[in-house]
Amino acid sequence: MSLVQSLSALLFPQLNVCHLCGRALEHARLLCPDCERRARGCHLPPSQQAGYDLQQLGGTVSAFYYRGVPKQLVHLLKYQADTALAQWLGEHMAAVLARSSLANADAVIPVPLHAQRLQDRGYNQSLLLAQVLCSCTGLELISDALVRSRPTGTQVGRTRAERLQALRGAFAVSDPHRLSGKRILLVDDVLTTGATAIACAEALWWTGTISVSLVTACRAEKDA
Repeated sequence: MSLVQSLSALLFPQLNVCHLCGRALEHARLLCPDCERRARGCHLPPSQQAGYDLQQLGGTVSAFYYRGVPKQLVHLLKYQADTALAQWLGEHMAAVLARSSLANADAVIPVPLHAQRLQDRGYNQSLLLAQVLCSCTGLELISDALVRSRPTGTQVGRTRAERLQALRGAFAVSDPHRLSGKRILLVDDVLTTGATAIACAEALWWTGTISVSLVTACRAEKDA
């Protein structure tokens, strides 16, 4: 490694080591070739995209199965404040979206966090993913269209029925007229049971939207 690379590694270590395994990298990137290769093994093939239908949504598309490297990356983004990984995940979401029928959306809306959770975490990972997605696709981002009107607690470990009950009425639209007549694309990190997306869609339908669809970084392999 050259002197310039060594100094860069000291000043900007997140750009010179693999964010997953910690291996030193010669070029500014987020994952080493081995971790990239393992992540590609978790790509969700086009033939499996239609296997997760939710009646309340116009469609869903995800970049990866929620396992292995992609699952680890989502955890690092969501719980370890490794926000740089939103770029890597968001780019893969944009790529899979471009090959789907959902790419004709009029506006992108990230699934919101409750104000207290946002304050505790310091950022909304869904918003970060949406920003990258819109940067790659040119779609309009409306970051403040949805609000989480009450805290719902963690959904981890809850059944689909429990999640639906906990999330019912938890979302509200800040400016309904702004969304009327639009095809909305929701952005979230993981699609597990679809309860969060359904609750968001139910709030959005009252605005007169044409359709509500969903794109996520990862998708669970079966219902919880």
